[in-house]
Amino acid sequence: MTETILYLISNAVHLYAVFMLFKAVLGESRLSPLTEKLTYVAYYAVNCSVYLFTDSSLLNLISNLVPMLIIMLQYRRPLRTMVFLTLALAAVGMMIDWIVSVIAGSSILATSNTLQSIAFLGLAFVFRALFVKDESGIGISTEAFLPILSIFTTIVIAVMIGPDIDIKGLFIAASLLIIDLLMIYTYDKLIDKMRLQITLKSIENANKTYRDQLEIMNISQSKLRFLRHDMKNHLAVLSHLIQSNEPSQALEYIGRMNESLSAGTSFISTGVPELDGLINYKIALANERGIAFRCELAFPEQTGIDVFDLTALLGNLLDNALDASKRAQSPQIELTAGVKRGYLSIIVSNRIDSSVLESNPKLMTTKGDKLSHGLGTRSVRQICEKYDGSLDHYERDGLFVADILLKIPNRN
Repeated sequence: MTETILYLISNAVHLYAVFMLFKAVLGESRLSPLTEKLTYVAYYAVNCSVYLFTDSSLLNLISNLVPMLIIMLQYRRPLRTMVFLTLALAAVGMMIDWIVSVIAGSSILATSNTLQSIAFLGLAFVFRALFVKDESGIGISTEAFLPILSIFTTIVIAVMIGPDIDIKGLFIAASLLIIDLLMIYTYDKLIDKMRLQITLKSIENANKTYRDQLEIMNISQSKLRFLRHDMKNHLAVLSHLIQSNEPSQALEYIGRMNESLSAGTSFISTGVPELDGLINYKIALANERGIAFRCELAFPEQTGIDVFDLTALLGNLLDNALDASKRAQSPQIELTAGVKRGYLSIIVSNRIDSSVLESNPKLMTTKGDKLSHGLGTRSVRQICEKYDGSLDHYERDGLFVADILLKIPNRN
């Protein structure tokens, strides 16, 4: 009876580890979330029934592998991937069984599959944390070691209980199993919440970009309306200057009209609305601060690089350039981008004050808030690493240059 109770609990732990691995490796199911979970419940029922009503090791192996392979059919992956994963899990399970038999022998915690399930759960968690790349950018953190430590502690306590187990030992073993399962489950929910927060943050940034773009367009339209309203007066002045045989003054007046017409109406169009909004907003800020801003952009229609990453990268680089330009004489910012040999090249340069170069030859941050500046640079570096690219900083002819390369993913 004791062995049966431990097996039922440990098998639930093992099932959750399988579910966790499948979601990480195979992706989203074609079934509804409820139906997907019911398939795992059916797998659990079949597996437990075979264990309870038969003593055949072969049937137990089949009841593990066949339902596992059938469950995989709900995911959008090639059949060869499913077969390989099934055989790989079977091999890992056999290896764990052998290790447990060496360590614990015929202990009830080994025969009830308790130690094997705990070890499998730990391996599944470590594999997912270390080897499965998370598109949201959430990597393994220090908090991830708490579930690993809990699992390791459970195994040590289970081995210390020894081959014989009483009611107290059964309670301890079952409680530790449940604690491990709940800890991993809670950690997964925490990660899901963090992913949701990142998604909401990206939506918020996109909305801000659209608002900024709309503000720029409204300002531009307002200036055009004023110019059209005053056009009759301007034309009258020009007519008078020409009739008075004063062509130089007429040309000067036309130049002033042209400046009024073009001020704030120069829009960048990359074909990516999010980037257009961001860059045009930064250009508007530069114009307000008297900073010359030059762009030379040649973005391909499809880079394969996440727009959220591009806006975060450009936003940080341009913010740094705008801030540094406050202290420069004849400030200017240049932004160039294009494709070079399979890489997206982005170069942002800004004129830097000579006193900064003399006092800070390594071009370290001169911001009062060094932490925020450091986080921005760190974000840029992480994006470069994500796309197997590079980030270089250097000084050239009185300009501070940030040179970025991002490898364009192979869409084939």
